[in-house]
Amino acid sequence: MSEKEEDGDSDEIKIILIGDSGVGKTNLINTCVGLGFNDSENPTVTGYFNSKTMTVNDKTYTLNLWDTAGQESYRGLTQLFFRGAEIIILVYDITSKKTFESLDEWYEISEDTINNEHVYGIVGNKNDLYINAEVTEEEGEEFAKSKNSKFKLVSAKATPKNFIRFVEELVMDYKKIDISERTMSVRLNKDNRDKNKEHKSKMKEKCGKCKNS
Repeated sequence: MSEKEEDGDSDEIKIILIGDSGVGKTNLINTCVGLGFNDSENPTVTGYFNSKTMTVNDKTYTLNLWDTAGQESYRGLTQLFFRGAEIIILVYDITSKKTFESLDEWYEISEDTINNEHVYGIVGNKNDLYINAEVTEEEGEEFAKSKNSKFKLVSAKATPKNFIRFVEELVMDYKKIDISERTMSVRLNKDNRDKNKEHKSKMKEKCGKCKNS
């Protein structure tokens, strides 16, 4: 157990939203943290950060949510924000096929950049405009399945709570990995201790034979 857990402080989880410019990443974060929807939100140039405290399964977490620039001209700089991300949310606009087709590239960039354990979520945003959809729900689900990820259709404008619940699900998925890692770490430490004890025992036995010879 970490010092944070012993002191009752919240764990921190880094979450990044990636995808093309204009898909609604900033508004998803703003509505998630309670700032509300802004119809005239300007494109994010480098990165935008906000945080939210969330309780999942009786455990409190501080979610550090990063919105990254979607323009290609800022892509190299954007990758700097990827490092250390534990939850990656790929976002597309359901009314724009182009933003959906870009997800593969965003996925590859993130996989090449992030070295730590992480989980993915796929979000089709602007579901309030479903009449103008260029991407079907089935296409979104199929893409998510190909990346072994969860999928959700949301609307930052009309149904922000759906996105918040989706984030909760991803936090639970990530913590399952975290628990698995800790279990494996404990097991490896125990194995190493057992091997050290066995080695010391053999060395003592060997030394004892040397003294008696």
